[in-house]
Amino acid sequence: MKKTLLEAEGNSNPLFPFVMTTNNHPPIRLPADYQAPPFNMKKFGFTDEDAGKREILSEFHYQRNAFGQFLSWLKLSPLKDKVIVVATGDHIYKGFVNYTGPDMAYLRYSVPAYFYIPEQYDKLYSVDKEIVGSHEDLFPTIYELALSSSEYMAFGTPIMNKKNGWIDQNSFLFDDGVAAGQRFYPWKDEARMKLSLQYEEVSQQQEEVVRKQKYRTLLRKYLLVNEFEQAVR
Repeated sequence: MKKTLLEAEGNSNPLFPFVMTTNNHPPIRLPADYQAPPFNMKKFGFTDEDAGKREILSEFHYQRNAFGQFLSWLKLSPLKDKVIVVATGDHIYKGFVNYTGPDMAYLRYSVPAYFYIPEQYDKLYSVDKEIVGSHEDLFPTIYELALSSSEYMAFGTPIMNKKNGWIDQNSFLFDDGVAAGQRFYPWKDEARMKLSLQYEEVSQQQEEVVRKQKYRTLLRKYLLVNEFEQAVR
C-alpha cells in the first residue's frame, strides 16, 4: 500500500483503494519469516496444547501489527495530511468467547471502526467516540470527509449525522438497549456493552423504527438485484 500511495502521489492521481485482508481463522498462511510472540494461552482460557487457537492468535497479531506499522509510516510521511484511513472488521473474534446469550446481543455483532483523518478534513473530532453505527455508514462517512461537494446514493448515514445505530441480524440497536423480535433488552450498566437479562416489550416507537429499517433492507436488495440485471443484459 505504501508503494501504491507514493506512486499515486507522484502522478498527482486521486486514489481510493479498498483492501480486504484474510480472516483470522484457519486455513492460515503467514510469511515464513514471521515470528509470533509468546502468547500466554491461559489468559484466553486455553492451554499451550491448543495449537489451533495459537494459530488464530498468531494471524490476529500479524494483521494488527502490519496495520500498525503502516499507520506509523503514514503519520511520519509526506502524505500524513493527504490520506484518510478507515479500518474495521467483519465479525467478532470467534472461538474465544461465548456470545450466544441474550445479554450478548450487542457484542455478538459488534466490531470496532478506526479513523485516521488529517485535521483539514476532520469532521469527526466532536463526535462521541462511543457512537454506534453500521458498516453501511462507513462509505457515506468517507464521502462526506473527502467528497463533501459530491452527490451520492447511500443506504447508510454519515457517522457525524448518526442518531441511532442498528444491528442488521434481526436485532436492532437503540440508545437505551437492543430490540430482538418483540423483546427489548436494556443495557446492563453504563458501559453499554452487555445487556440485562430482564426484558420488556418493544415500544410502538421502537417497532416503527425496526419496520422502517426492514423496508430499507428490502429496497436495497431490490435496487442491487435490478442494477445487476441491467448490467448483464
